Amino acid sequence: MKTRIYDTLPAVIMHIGQVDFYAHVVKALRSIQPLTGVNVIRYSEKEHPSFIHSEKSNHIQQLDKIYSNSAYLEDPVYNAIQGHVETGIYSLDRLAPENFKNTSYYTDFYKKTGWKNETSLIVNHDSGNVISISFTPCNDKEILEQEMKQSFFKSLNAAIYQHLNSQQLTLEPSSHNFEAVIPVCNPLYEEHALTKREAEIVTLILDGNPSPTIAEKCFVSEGTVKNHRKSIYRKLGVKSQCELFHLFLNNSH
Repeated sequence: MKTRIYDTLPAVIMHIGQVDFYAHVVKALRSIQPLTGVNVIRYSEKEHPSFIHSEKSNHIQQLDKIYSNSAYLEDPVYNAIQGHVETGIYSLDRLAPENFKNTSYYTDFYKKTGWKNETSLIVNHDSGNVISISFTPCNDKEILEQEMKQSFFKSLNAAIYQHLNSQQLTLEPSSHNFEAVIPVCNPLYEEHALTKREAEIVTLILDGNPSPTIAEKCFVSEGTVKNHRKSIYRKLGVKSQCELFHLFLNNSH
């Protein structure tokens, strides 16, 4: 499971600023738990909500239009966003009022979507835009340790924030690449006294290369790469590759 999670994050990072970015975010979410549906919605202070990514039938897509036009005003997720809820992951039960199932929004709209046990990953941006990624697990079984789960979602939060940053810039599509988000000469290298070889290995890790590939590119053994990883993690104060991604994403804005 850990390998699957770590395999999805480089693709998310690599596609920051690109049109298929959220497709990779959804793929990453599906790597940690089977889901029956995923919605990615952008909320703006000046516009109606817009669906960036939706996995629904034509019938349900009609409900999306109703939601964007008016129903969203009664959505507990929207109301939480209006109340300036912090970036994080929230269950619908946590955001909804106690009488939620008795509200007209639930009986006249929400039940028709067929969604249950909805969870929302909410990311606030300085521009005033808010991204909500809502998904419904196929079951209630927790398949990730809580610490790993929180670290994974923090990494997604940081990647989405960077993607929103890129949308504020008037860059050509060709300039949206990995190096633009996480430069090879990152100040963290010098700040934490990483050697030239360690900096090189960090860059290769962030580029999505597994240890065997890194060993081949650096002309060293895989055991040497593992030793370098231990030293890198110790110097940077991280415990996993997931935390490494999160550290460098946060350092890039």
